[in-house]
Amino acid sequence: MAAMRVVCFLILLTLAPFIRAQQSLTIDSCLLLSRDHYPMTRQLDIWRRLGQRQTRQLNTNWLPGITINGQATIQSDVTSVTLPNIPGLPTITPPNKDQYKFYAEGSQMLYDGGSIHQQKVLSSLQNEAEQWKVEADLFKIKEKTIQTYFGVLLLQEQINVLALSSKDLDALYDKTKVAFEAKASSGYQLYLVEAEKEKLQQRLIELNAQKLAALHVLESMIGREIPANTQLTKPQKIPINNDLNRPELKILNLSQRIFEVQNKLVKTKSIPRLSAFGQAGYANPALNFLKNEFQWYYIGGLRLNWNLSSLYTTGSEKKISLLNKDLASLQEETFIYNINLQQIQQIQETQKNEALLRSDQRLLELRTRIRTASKLQYDNGTLTLSDYLKDLNAEESARSNQLIHELSFLQSIYLTNHLHGNQ
Repeated sequence: MAAMRVVCFLILLTLAPFIRAQQSLTIDSCLLLSRDHYPMTRQLDIWRRLGQRQTRQLNTNWLPGITINGQATIQSDVTSVTLPNIPGLPTITPPNKDQYKFYAEGSQMLYDGGSIHQQKVLSSLQNEAEQWKVEADLFKIKEKTIQTYFGVLLLQEQINVLALSSKDLDALYDKTKVAFEAKASSGYQLYLVEAEKEKLQQRLIELNAQKLAALHVLESMIGREIPANTQLTKPQKIPINNDLNRPELKILNLSQRIFEVQNKLVKTKSIPRLSAFGQAGYANPALNFLKNEFQWYYIGGLRLNWNLSSLYTTGSEKKISLLNKDLASLQEETFIYNINLQQIQQIQETQKNEALLRSDQRLLELRTRIRTASKLQYDNGTLTLSDYLKDLNAEESARSNQLIHELSFLQSIYLTNHLHGNQ
């Protein structure tokens, strides 16, 4: 058992450099990383906490209101009563012109006509709309991430295709060099192959530079360093989801609901408010204003408030809310109309790439057969090196075209799902 562990350890130790070398990156991980790295993502948590604070703030309207007041006044005149001098009748002394009052007053809302509830609903909807606005910005980042990822992937796969062609040219160069050194062929053929090798190296240099630049863009988007040996994974074909889940639609739908709640809130302005109140204090004079001394007192009861002036503007405010709702509804209809137009174009692009991909498969098979046959003829001396190189380049071109159309097809699927808000 111990020997087996030692063997497993040695195997893992041997494969460690290769495991490290085979780093990979997927489009799904890039989409998640780009979303987390985008600075605006942090606004979502702030809006959620802000919504909770606003709800708690509105709930305080149901808590008792307490105020402490004090006043000291001096008056130019006071109430006085002149009575005839009748034996046994006490003399009524008018109150002092300087008066003092210190009291605490508490009130408790009993009925507000539904105003606080509608304000809480309105605040919640507005906060949710702000969060979806952030999602709309993140939606744009997703599209850029998809395009950047497939751009890097295309360059990576083109480099791989050229690497295969490079192996064929290296083998051909070695064979031609041996023939040249054996005086079996002229230097023309050797130089011709060498020129093809140099041309391929130039293409590799250009593609590697483009890939490096594109990788830097992708690094900035996902907030992670991507090692040079990282291989981007080719995505699998995924089904197209035509359900419309765009964040802009969420915003427009919430806008309509907001205007509906605003309309309900307007109605509550013309409903009477009922509250209970109580007052306790220390004053001179107190409730008995004819008694010139400091006394404790209290008073309590119910209070009805009805703001009739709101009736002047209620009708106009209702119409404004309804018009705004109709406007949001038309904006939603227009947005869906434009999405449908883009969907038609995107589906056509997907179908075109799928058709080209089927043709590419057949064309590549033919080019591979032609190149195999031409190599045989070249080895037998019945075909010139120039003609063989043309067939070799034609096969490489067919393989590159197949790769381009395959990645374009996959990208069009991802962009179609993204267009509907399902990516």
